[in-house]
Amino acid sequence: MGKLENNQKGFSAIEIVLVVVILALIGVVGWLVYKNRHQSTNTVNSAKTSTNTPAVSSNAPAKTSTPTSMPTHATTTPTFTSGPQSGWETYTNAAVGFSISYPNFIRADSACATPSTLSSGTVPSTFIQNGVNFYIAAKNSFRFTLTWSANNTYTSSSCAEIPTTAATIQAYNASVSNNAQYSYFADNLPFVVEKVASTNDIQTELQSYWKDNTITVSGWKNSTSGNYEVPTAINCSQTEENNQSCGPQNSNYDLRYYPTQNLMFYFIYGQSAHLILPNGSVADSQIIKSFTVL
Repeated sequence: MGKLENNQKGFSAIEIVLVVVILALIGVVGWLVYKNRHQSTNTVNSAKTSTNTPAVSSNAPAKTSTPTSMPTHATTTPTFTSGPQSGWETYTNAAVGFSISYPNFIRADSACATPSTLSSGTVPSTFIQNGVNFYIAAKNSFRFTLTWSANNTYTSSSCAEIPTTAATIQAYNASVSNNAQYSYFADNLPFVVEKVASTNDIQTELQSYWKDNTITVSGWKNSTSGNYEVPTAINCSQTEENNQSCGPQNSNYDLRYYPTQNLMFYFIYGQSAHLILPNGSVADSQIIKSFTVL
């Protein structure tokens, strides 16, 4: 009986060893299977990623946030060349898309008592751009120093001749504000050239130019003088009773819309806005006639 018991205990020890070995083998096999499956999954995911994501070349240009629907225009420097006749110059703006000619010298009034450039009443002209606003003007303007009294009236105590700029022209066109230090005199002929989407935009631009939202522009039709359209009427709702007037109606103008180029041309002349040639003739009509779209 005792031997039998010893044999049973020995058999149990061997059996335990075998079980441990078998479990170890099962664990190793399971770990290898898991590893192979995990690598296969990563390989498949990598393949999917490379299929769905386009390759990016290191030499490819960086993307920009500019929408494709937004047109861009190359920035160019305006050029000045000889004009269509002696004593004239042609201004060309390729970025906006137009050219216009103007006289090199104009006749101007003497604003100061002894101006240095008005010995013969003839002065050199200059061409100035301020955004969509353009000016053909006398090269020099006049600045008056103001002296104010207690009742808000002023007198000019001195006068100086200064180079004409967009700022001096704007100051000349504006009313003198109370207690302003200076007032200005600047001979100029203003016009507007601007890219627009349609004639509806032109009405909005005129309202902005004259600071009058009652302006209406209507009845556009093809011009018999060129490849552009002109309006049949420009009206305002403001009245003189309110100390206001319709700016477009109180000035001569040439308003055009070039549909092929989507270009607006608005030329204001007459009364105080005009240029006189040295021979005494008015240059306005010749300047307007020279306007050309590119």
